[in-house]
This record gives sequence, structure tokens and C-alpha cells, in this order.
Amino acid sequence: DFGCGVGNFYGELTHFFPKALYTGVDTSKDSIEKARSKFQNKDAFKIYDSQEWKTYKYDLIFSAGVFHHIPHLEHSKIIEKLTSYLNQNGKLVIWEHNPLNPVTQKIIKDCPMDENAVLVSSKNIKIHFEKAPLSNVKIFYTTFFPKFLSGLNFMDPFLGWLPLGGQYIVTGQKS
Repeated sequence: DFGCGVGNFYGELTHFFPKALYTGVDTSKDSIEKARSKFQNKDAFKIYDSQEWKTYKYDLIFSAGVFHHIPHLEHSKIIEKLTSYLNQNGKLVIWEHNPLNPVTQKIIKDCPMDENAVLVSSKNIKIHFEKAPLSNVKIFYTTFFPKFLSGLNFMDPFLGWLPLGGQYIVTGQKS
């Protein structure tokens, strides 16, 4: 979990996949300390600069809403580095906010946590994946409907090709 913050994904992951081995990584020591205080498995959370997590290979590296906080010039280097930590056939998955969606733009603009954030296009992430190199690179768009239209969420999988969703997911595999 690259950019794990305070570890919110850890609770969900262990609920649905209790046998999964989890490693959460973040640059914020404060966030890592909060994550360690929230969960019993304190060793699951690592500071980004530590070598400890970099000695392993992973089947899946996931990053949610992180890359728009990282300077765009660093994306390629970070994606290449994350790819190097994957096992053969391991997957890299990046979930991000879609800059093509005007509602998403407004939400990010108004969010204090995203004050200096710069949204990144799915096509740019895809280019970095292909240079990494990752194969079978795919883009899926999601989150098409606001809460008051949540009854239509069943349609998200059918609209994944449409670049208007509020978020997107880029996946790639190390071959």
C-alpha cells in the first residue's frame, strides 16, 4: 500500500483477505505512527525511506490517491522503482482522481488536503507503466454517479471505458 497514510486500507483488506500479508508505506512519520497505534500489526507499516520494505518482492503494489501529491517529474522514477519491487507477474495498481471530470476538479480544488495537488491524467500514468516496463496495461474509469444517484452504481463496470468517471485505475503486470 504505497502512500498508506493512517492505514485505512489495511482494515478493509484484512477484513476481506485475512490471510494476506500487508505492507503499508508512507513518507509521513506522523501517519505511520497513527497507523501503528490503530492496528495490532504495528510491523505492517513502514516509513518510505526505510530499507526494510524494499528488501521484499510483492505480488501487488497498490496506490490510492497519492500520485497527484507527487511532483509529476518524479512519477516515472517512482513507478519504475515500484515495478522493481514486484514479483514476476506481480501487479501495480494506481487509483487516481480523473482530471477530465469537472466535479472531481471542483472537489480537489476545494479540499484543504489537496491544496498543492496537481491532478494527473490516466494517459500519463499509462505511459509511465509502459516505460517501467509493465505489460497488459489497462485503464478503467469509475465513480460515475454522485451519492444521490448511487442506485446507478451497478453501471460502473459497463462504463469503465468512458474517460468521464470521477476516478480511474491503471493496472499493469511485471512480465
